[in-house]
Amino acid sequence: MMKTPTTKKLSQKIQSSTTGYIAIDSDEQFFQIPKYPDLFISQYAQIIQTFKNGKSIVRKSSYEIRTGYTTIVLTNKWKKRKCFGIHDLVGQVWLEKPTFAGTDEPMQVHHKIKVKKNLKFQSININFAEHLEYVYFKYHKIADTVRSIKVSTPKGNWRSVKTVEQAAQYYRVPIITIYELLQDKPSYKADKLEYYEMTIHRKDGTALDMGIEVRKYSQKKSKK
Repeated sequence: MMKTPTTKKLSQKIQSSTTGYIAIDSDEQFFQIPKYPDLFISQYAQIIQTFKNGKSIVRKSSYEIRTGYTTIVLTNKWKKRKCFGIHDLVGQVWLEKPTFAGTDEPMQVHHKIKVKKNLKFQSININFAEHLEYVYFKYHKIADTVRSIKVSTPKGNWRSVKTVEQAAQYYRVPIITIYELLQDKPSYKADKLEYYEMTIHRKDGTALDMGIEVRKYSQKKSKK
């Protein structure tokens, strides 16, 4: 879920005059990356660095063939260098962390669009804020396998939702409940789809029947 950034905003004047800058969309805005006062990142994953002489440039990132992630090395005011995934920096500034109660698990930024280990086939908008979300570390691998997800309606139909978080919101349950359900073996499978069913008994004595339909990304078998 996207949020309104709380860090310092880069002025429109500097943004438009930055060397190498080409706007991805008319609503593109840049906000300061925490702990890096001279570095600003947009919702479209572009990074601008400002200098004391008034100049500014677009920072280039690197594509990691082994992982499929785009990374960048940043230097803080103490001259300490650190490598970051672009998606993690976008998350720090532009993403809202889930507010579901029930866990102290650390969180990671998850790509809603599958990360491919081939730059030729990688989606150019994979690191846009709208295509990222925070997930609990423990369940990140599960989130990576979900290609599409649907929830069962009271009328017995299936309703598409974009994320596991939205499935939890639909049923008004903690997101952990959905992830724990997806950790179990499916209730049944049909036409390459997996179906998960669970009944939750609420404190008021009522029962909630949940049904989840999941299509997963095909997993390549490792060669022996």
